[in-house]
Amino acid sequence: MSSRTENSIKNMKYGVLLQLSNIILRFAVRTVFVRSLGVKYLGIGSVFNNIFSILSLAELGIGTAIAYDMYKPVSVGDTYKIKQLLDFYRKFYYGIGGLIIAAGICIIPFLDCILSDIQDIRHITLIFILHIVYSSSSYFFAHYRSLFSAHQLERINSANTLLFSYIQTGGEILALALTHSYTAYMSIQIICAILSNYMIRMKAKKRFKLINMKVEPLSRDDIKGIMSNAVNMLSIKVGQTVITSTDNLVISVFLGTVLVGIYGNYSMIISVLLSTTFVIENSVVASIGNLCTSHNYVQKYSVFQKIRCGYSCLYGVMCSCLVALLNPFIELWLGREYLLDFSITILIVLNFYLLGIRQPLEAYIYADGLFRHFKIKPWVEAAINLTVSVMLARNLGIAGVFMGTAISHILTTFWFDAYIVYRYSFDKKITEYIRMYFRNLIWTIVSIFASYILFHYMYARTIISFVISATAVFVVSGVVCCLFNCRNEEFRELLKHFLKGKN
Repeated sequence: MSSRTENSIKNMKYGVLLQLSNIILRFAVRTVFVRSLGVKYLGIGSVFNNIFSILSLAELGIGTAIAYDMYKPVSVGDTYKIKQLLDFYRKFYYGIGGLIIAAGICIIPFLDCILSDIQDIRHITLIFILHIVYSSSSYFFAHYRSLFSAHQLERINSANTLLFSYIQTGGEILALALTHSYTAYMSIQIICAILSNYMIRMKAKKRFKLINMKVEPLSRDDIKGIMSNAVNMLSIKVGQTVITSTDNLVISVFLGTVLVGIYGNYSMIISVLLSTTFVIENSVVASIGNLCTSHNYVQKYSVFQKIRCGYSCLYGVMCSCLVALLNPFIELWLGREYLLDFSITILIVLNFYLLGIRQPLEAYIYADGLFRHFKIKPWVEAAINLTVSVMLARNLGIAGVFMGTAISHILTTFWFDAYIVYRYSFDKKITEYIRMYFRNLIWTIVSIFASYILFHYMYARTIISFVISATAVFVVSGVVCCLFNCRNEEFRELLKHFLKGKN
């Protein structure tokens, strides 16, 4: 049987490779979208996507709670228990899919209050209905994907997603080029989502014979345990959703939907990078969950240190590149009319760093079942975020929205998540984490300054010059990372594992 490390690295390499391919597809579609439909439709799509991210809270964290409960039966081969959990998951998610549809229909009368500056856009209700169908369809197949994740086979989900990303990209580009219709664009997304989920269903039925087993429903005690974890998980999801999904709504309501469209290009680049690192997180969560069943504090902490080191290096290099390259890239790609002020770019990158650097902690919160400690914190974070963002948006515009997000994170998540994981997963104090956090922050700031100065010294506002300068920025930020981490044992060991793919 493959070791945890081997499974994690296989999933990680495969997932990152596929995600990098997906980046090219998303940029191709966005370019055709902007040329065909313009910034107003970008804003509408971003706002609608955020609405359904908020509605997804109806899932109540059941998916993560069941994934956690699957780790132990998977590790011991208890197929009966796995099938019981799967059946419960299926029935619950069918209900959630229906609830999402109903909630979406109830929002239709209030669309004029949410959107602004788009009076000349027709068929808004039809567009929103298509978003309802697209967002709800995945809930009717989600339980099949969970089987692959729990068995450390996330790479199968990744391969399926990429295959249909290629198909969807081709269909979207054709639909936009031939029809210039947002409804045709959304119809392609719906068709591909349904076909993708259906193929996963067929693969799961072929690989996991337990799907055809007849089992008794979960006991009341089991359901009570799942719901307890789910309620705690709901608090975490509320905090995450407010942080990641309400900025566009605040901007749309207070500053205009067109500005959401301009920010949407920055947001797409950030979300592409976050999705790539989430692939890494998803690749290791099941392995960490399997490890956490052993309750070995030393081994759990050793693995965490490697993951933390990897994320620190990854986000330090990415932030250095983003600060230097983001505005020049968008100017070359779409034009100066799609640029935001550089100070706003700094705030966007800051929030990207704060959100991404906590992913190793997040992986242990999910894998080690620490949900019960998060009943209050996410609600406090959400309240601070919305209150400060709305207050600052009135005076500072879009910069105030992003400042509110950063302030709420620093006051809550920055220290609380580390405290919980270090206390309950590692039986340690968080002083070492804080020390390493600021050490990594220092070299990241040094790298950002060096990269920004180098780029603007070399850049001559041409595509060739951009490519050469961007390459230099990447090399310099990588060199700074290596210089600060070369004596770090975790850095050397992680690099060896990743390159060789073995223990």
